[in-house]
Order: sequence, then C-alpha cells, then structure tokens
Amino acid sequence: MVAISLSPFSTPTPHLDEQRRLHPRVQVKEAACYLSAHRIVIARAADVSLTGMFVQTLDPDPIGTRAHVRLVQGTREIVIAAEVTRVSFLSGPADRPGMGLRFCELKKGARRFLAQYIAHAQTSDDVHVS
Repeated sequence: MVAISLSPFSTPTPHLDEQRRLHPRVQVKEAACYLSAHRIVIARAADVSLTGMFVQTLDPDPIGTRAHVRLVQGTREIVIAAEVTRVSFLSGPADRPGMGLRFCELKKGARRFLAQYIAHAQTSDDVHVS
C-alpha cells in the first residue's frame, strides 16, 4: 500500500507503507514547539520516532521547509533541526491535518533523548505504536 500526500505546495509524493518503517512511531499526547522562518506553531506532537515526527496543525509549512522542533520531557528539553517531508490537509476520521518532519543532523545526545522520550511515551496510558 502506498499513501499519497495531497498538498498544494508540491506534486503528490508517494510515502512508505506503515509496515515498512525502519523506526516505529509512538503516539504521544505532548505538545511540541515548531519554529521556521515562516511561523511558530505550538501543537500536538501526534507521533514521534527516532527519525521524525508528525505535528498536527491546520497551517503547515511547505514540503522542504527547514525548521527546529522543541520537545520537553519533565525538566529536560531538546531542540532538534527538522525538515518538512509531508503535508496533509485531510481531516477525515482516519486522517490528520499537519506535517510530517524528518529529524536532521541528530547527535548522540539527541538520539539518547529521543529514545528516552519514546520509551516514556510507550509506558504511558493509551499509547499506540505503529
């Protein structure tokens, strides 16, 4: 199965099927702060993996936009460089409007933080791993 992203910012781009992901995504209930040259968005981080995340927003940046994402876990926080790789304006029952982000230039400390962030999310109530 191949999903197509519907975006006025670019031509439709095929994406990998959920079953073929190298790093599983974990749904989270935390907020994320997204900062690009175009906007600041404080939104729900719908899911996170070791390589990227999906941020729910009705006002996404175009594909290819470089940005920074701030994630907080307890008293710890991290700012990670990211790039918009998918934009969705769909809002059906199974779809979420927002943007898919790929983390860029992750250093060892950032990878460790993400691993702990994901492990914490997996032990929380009502977590779904895909």
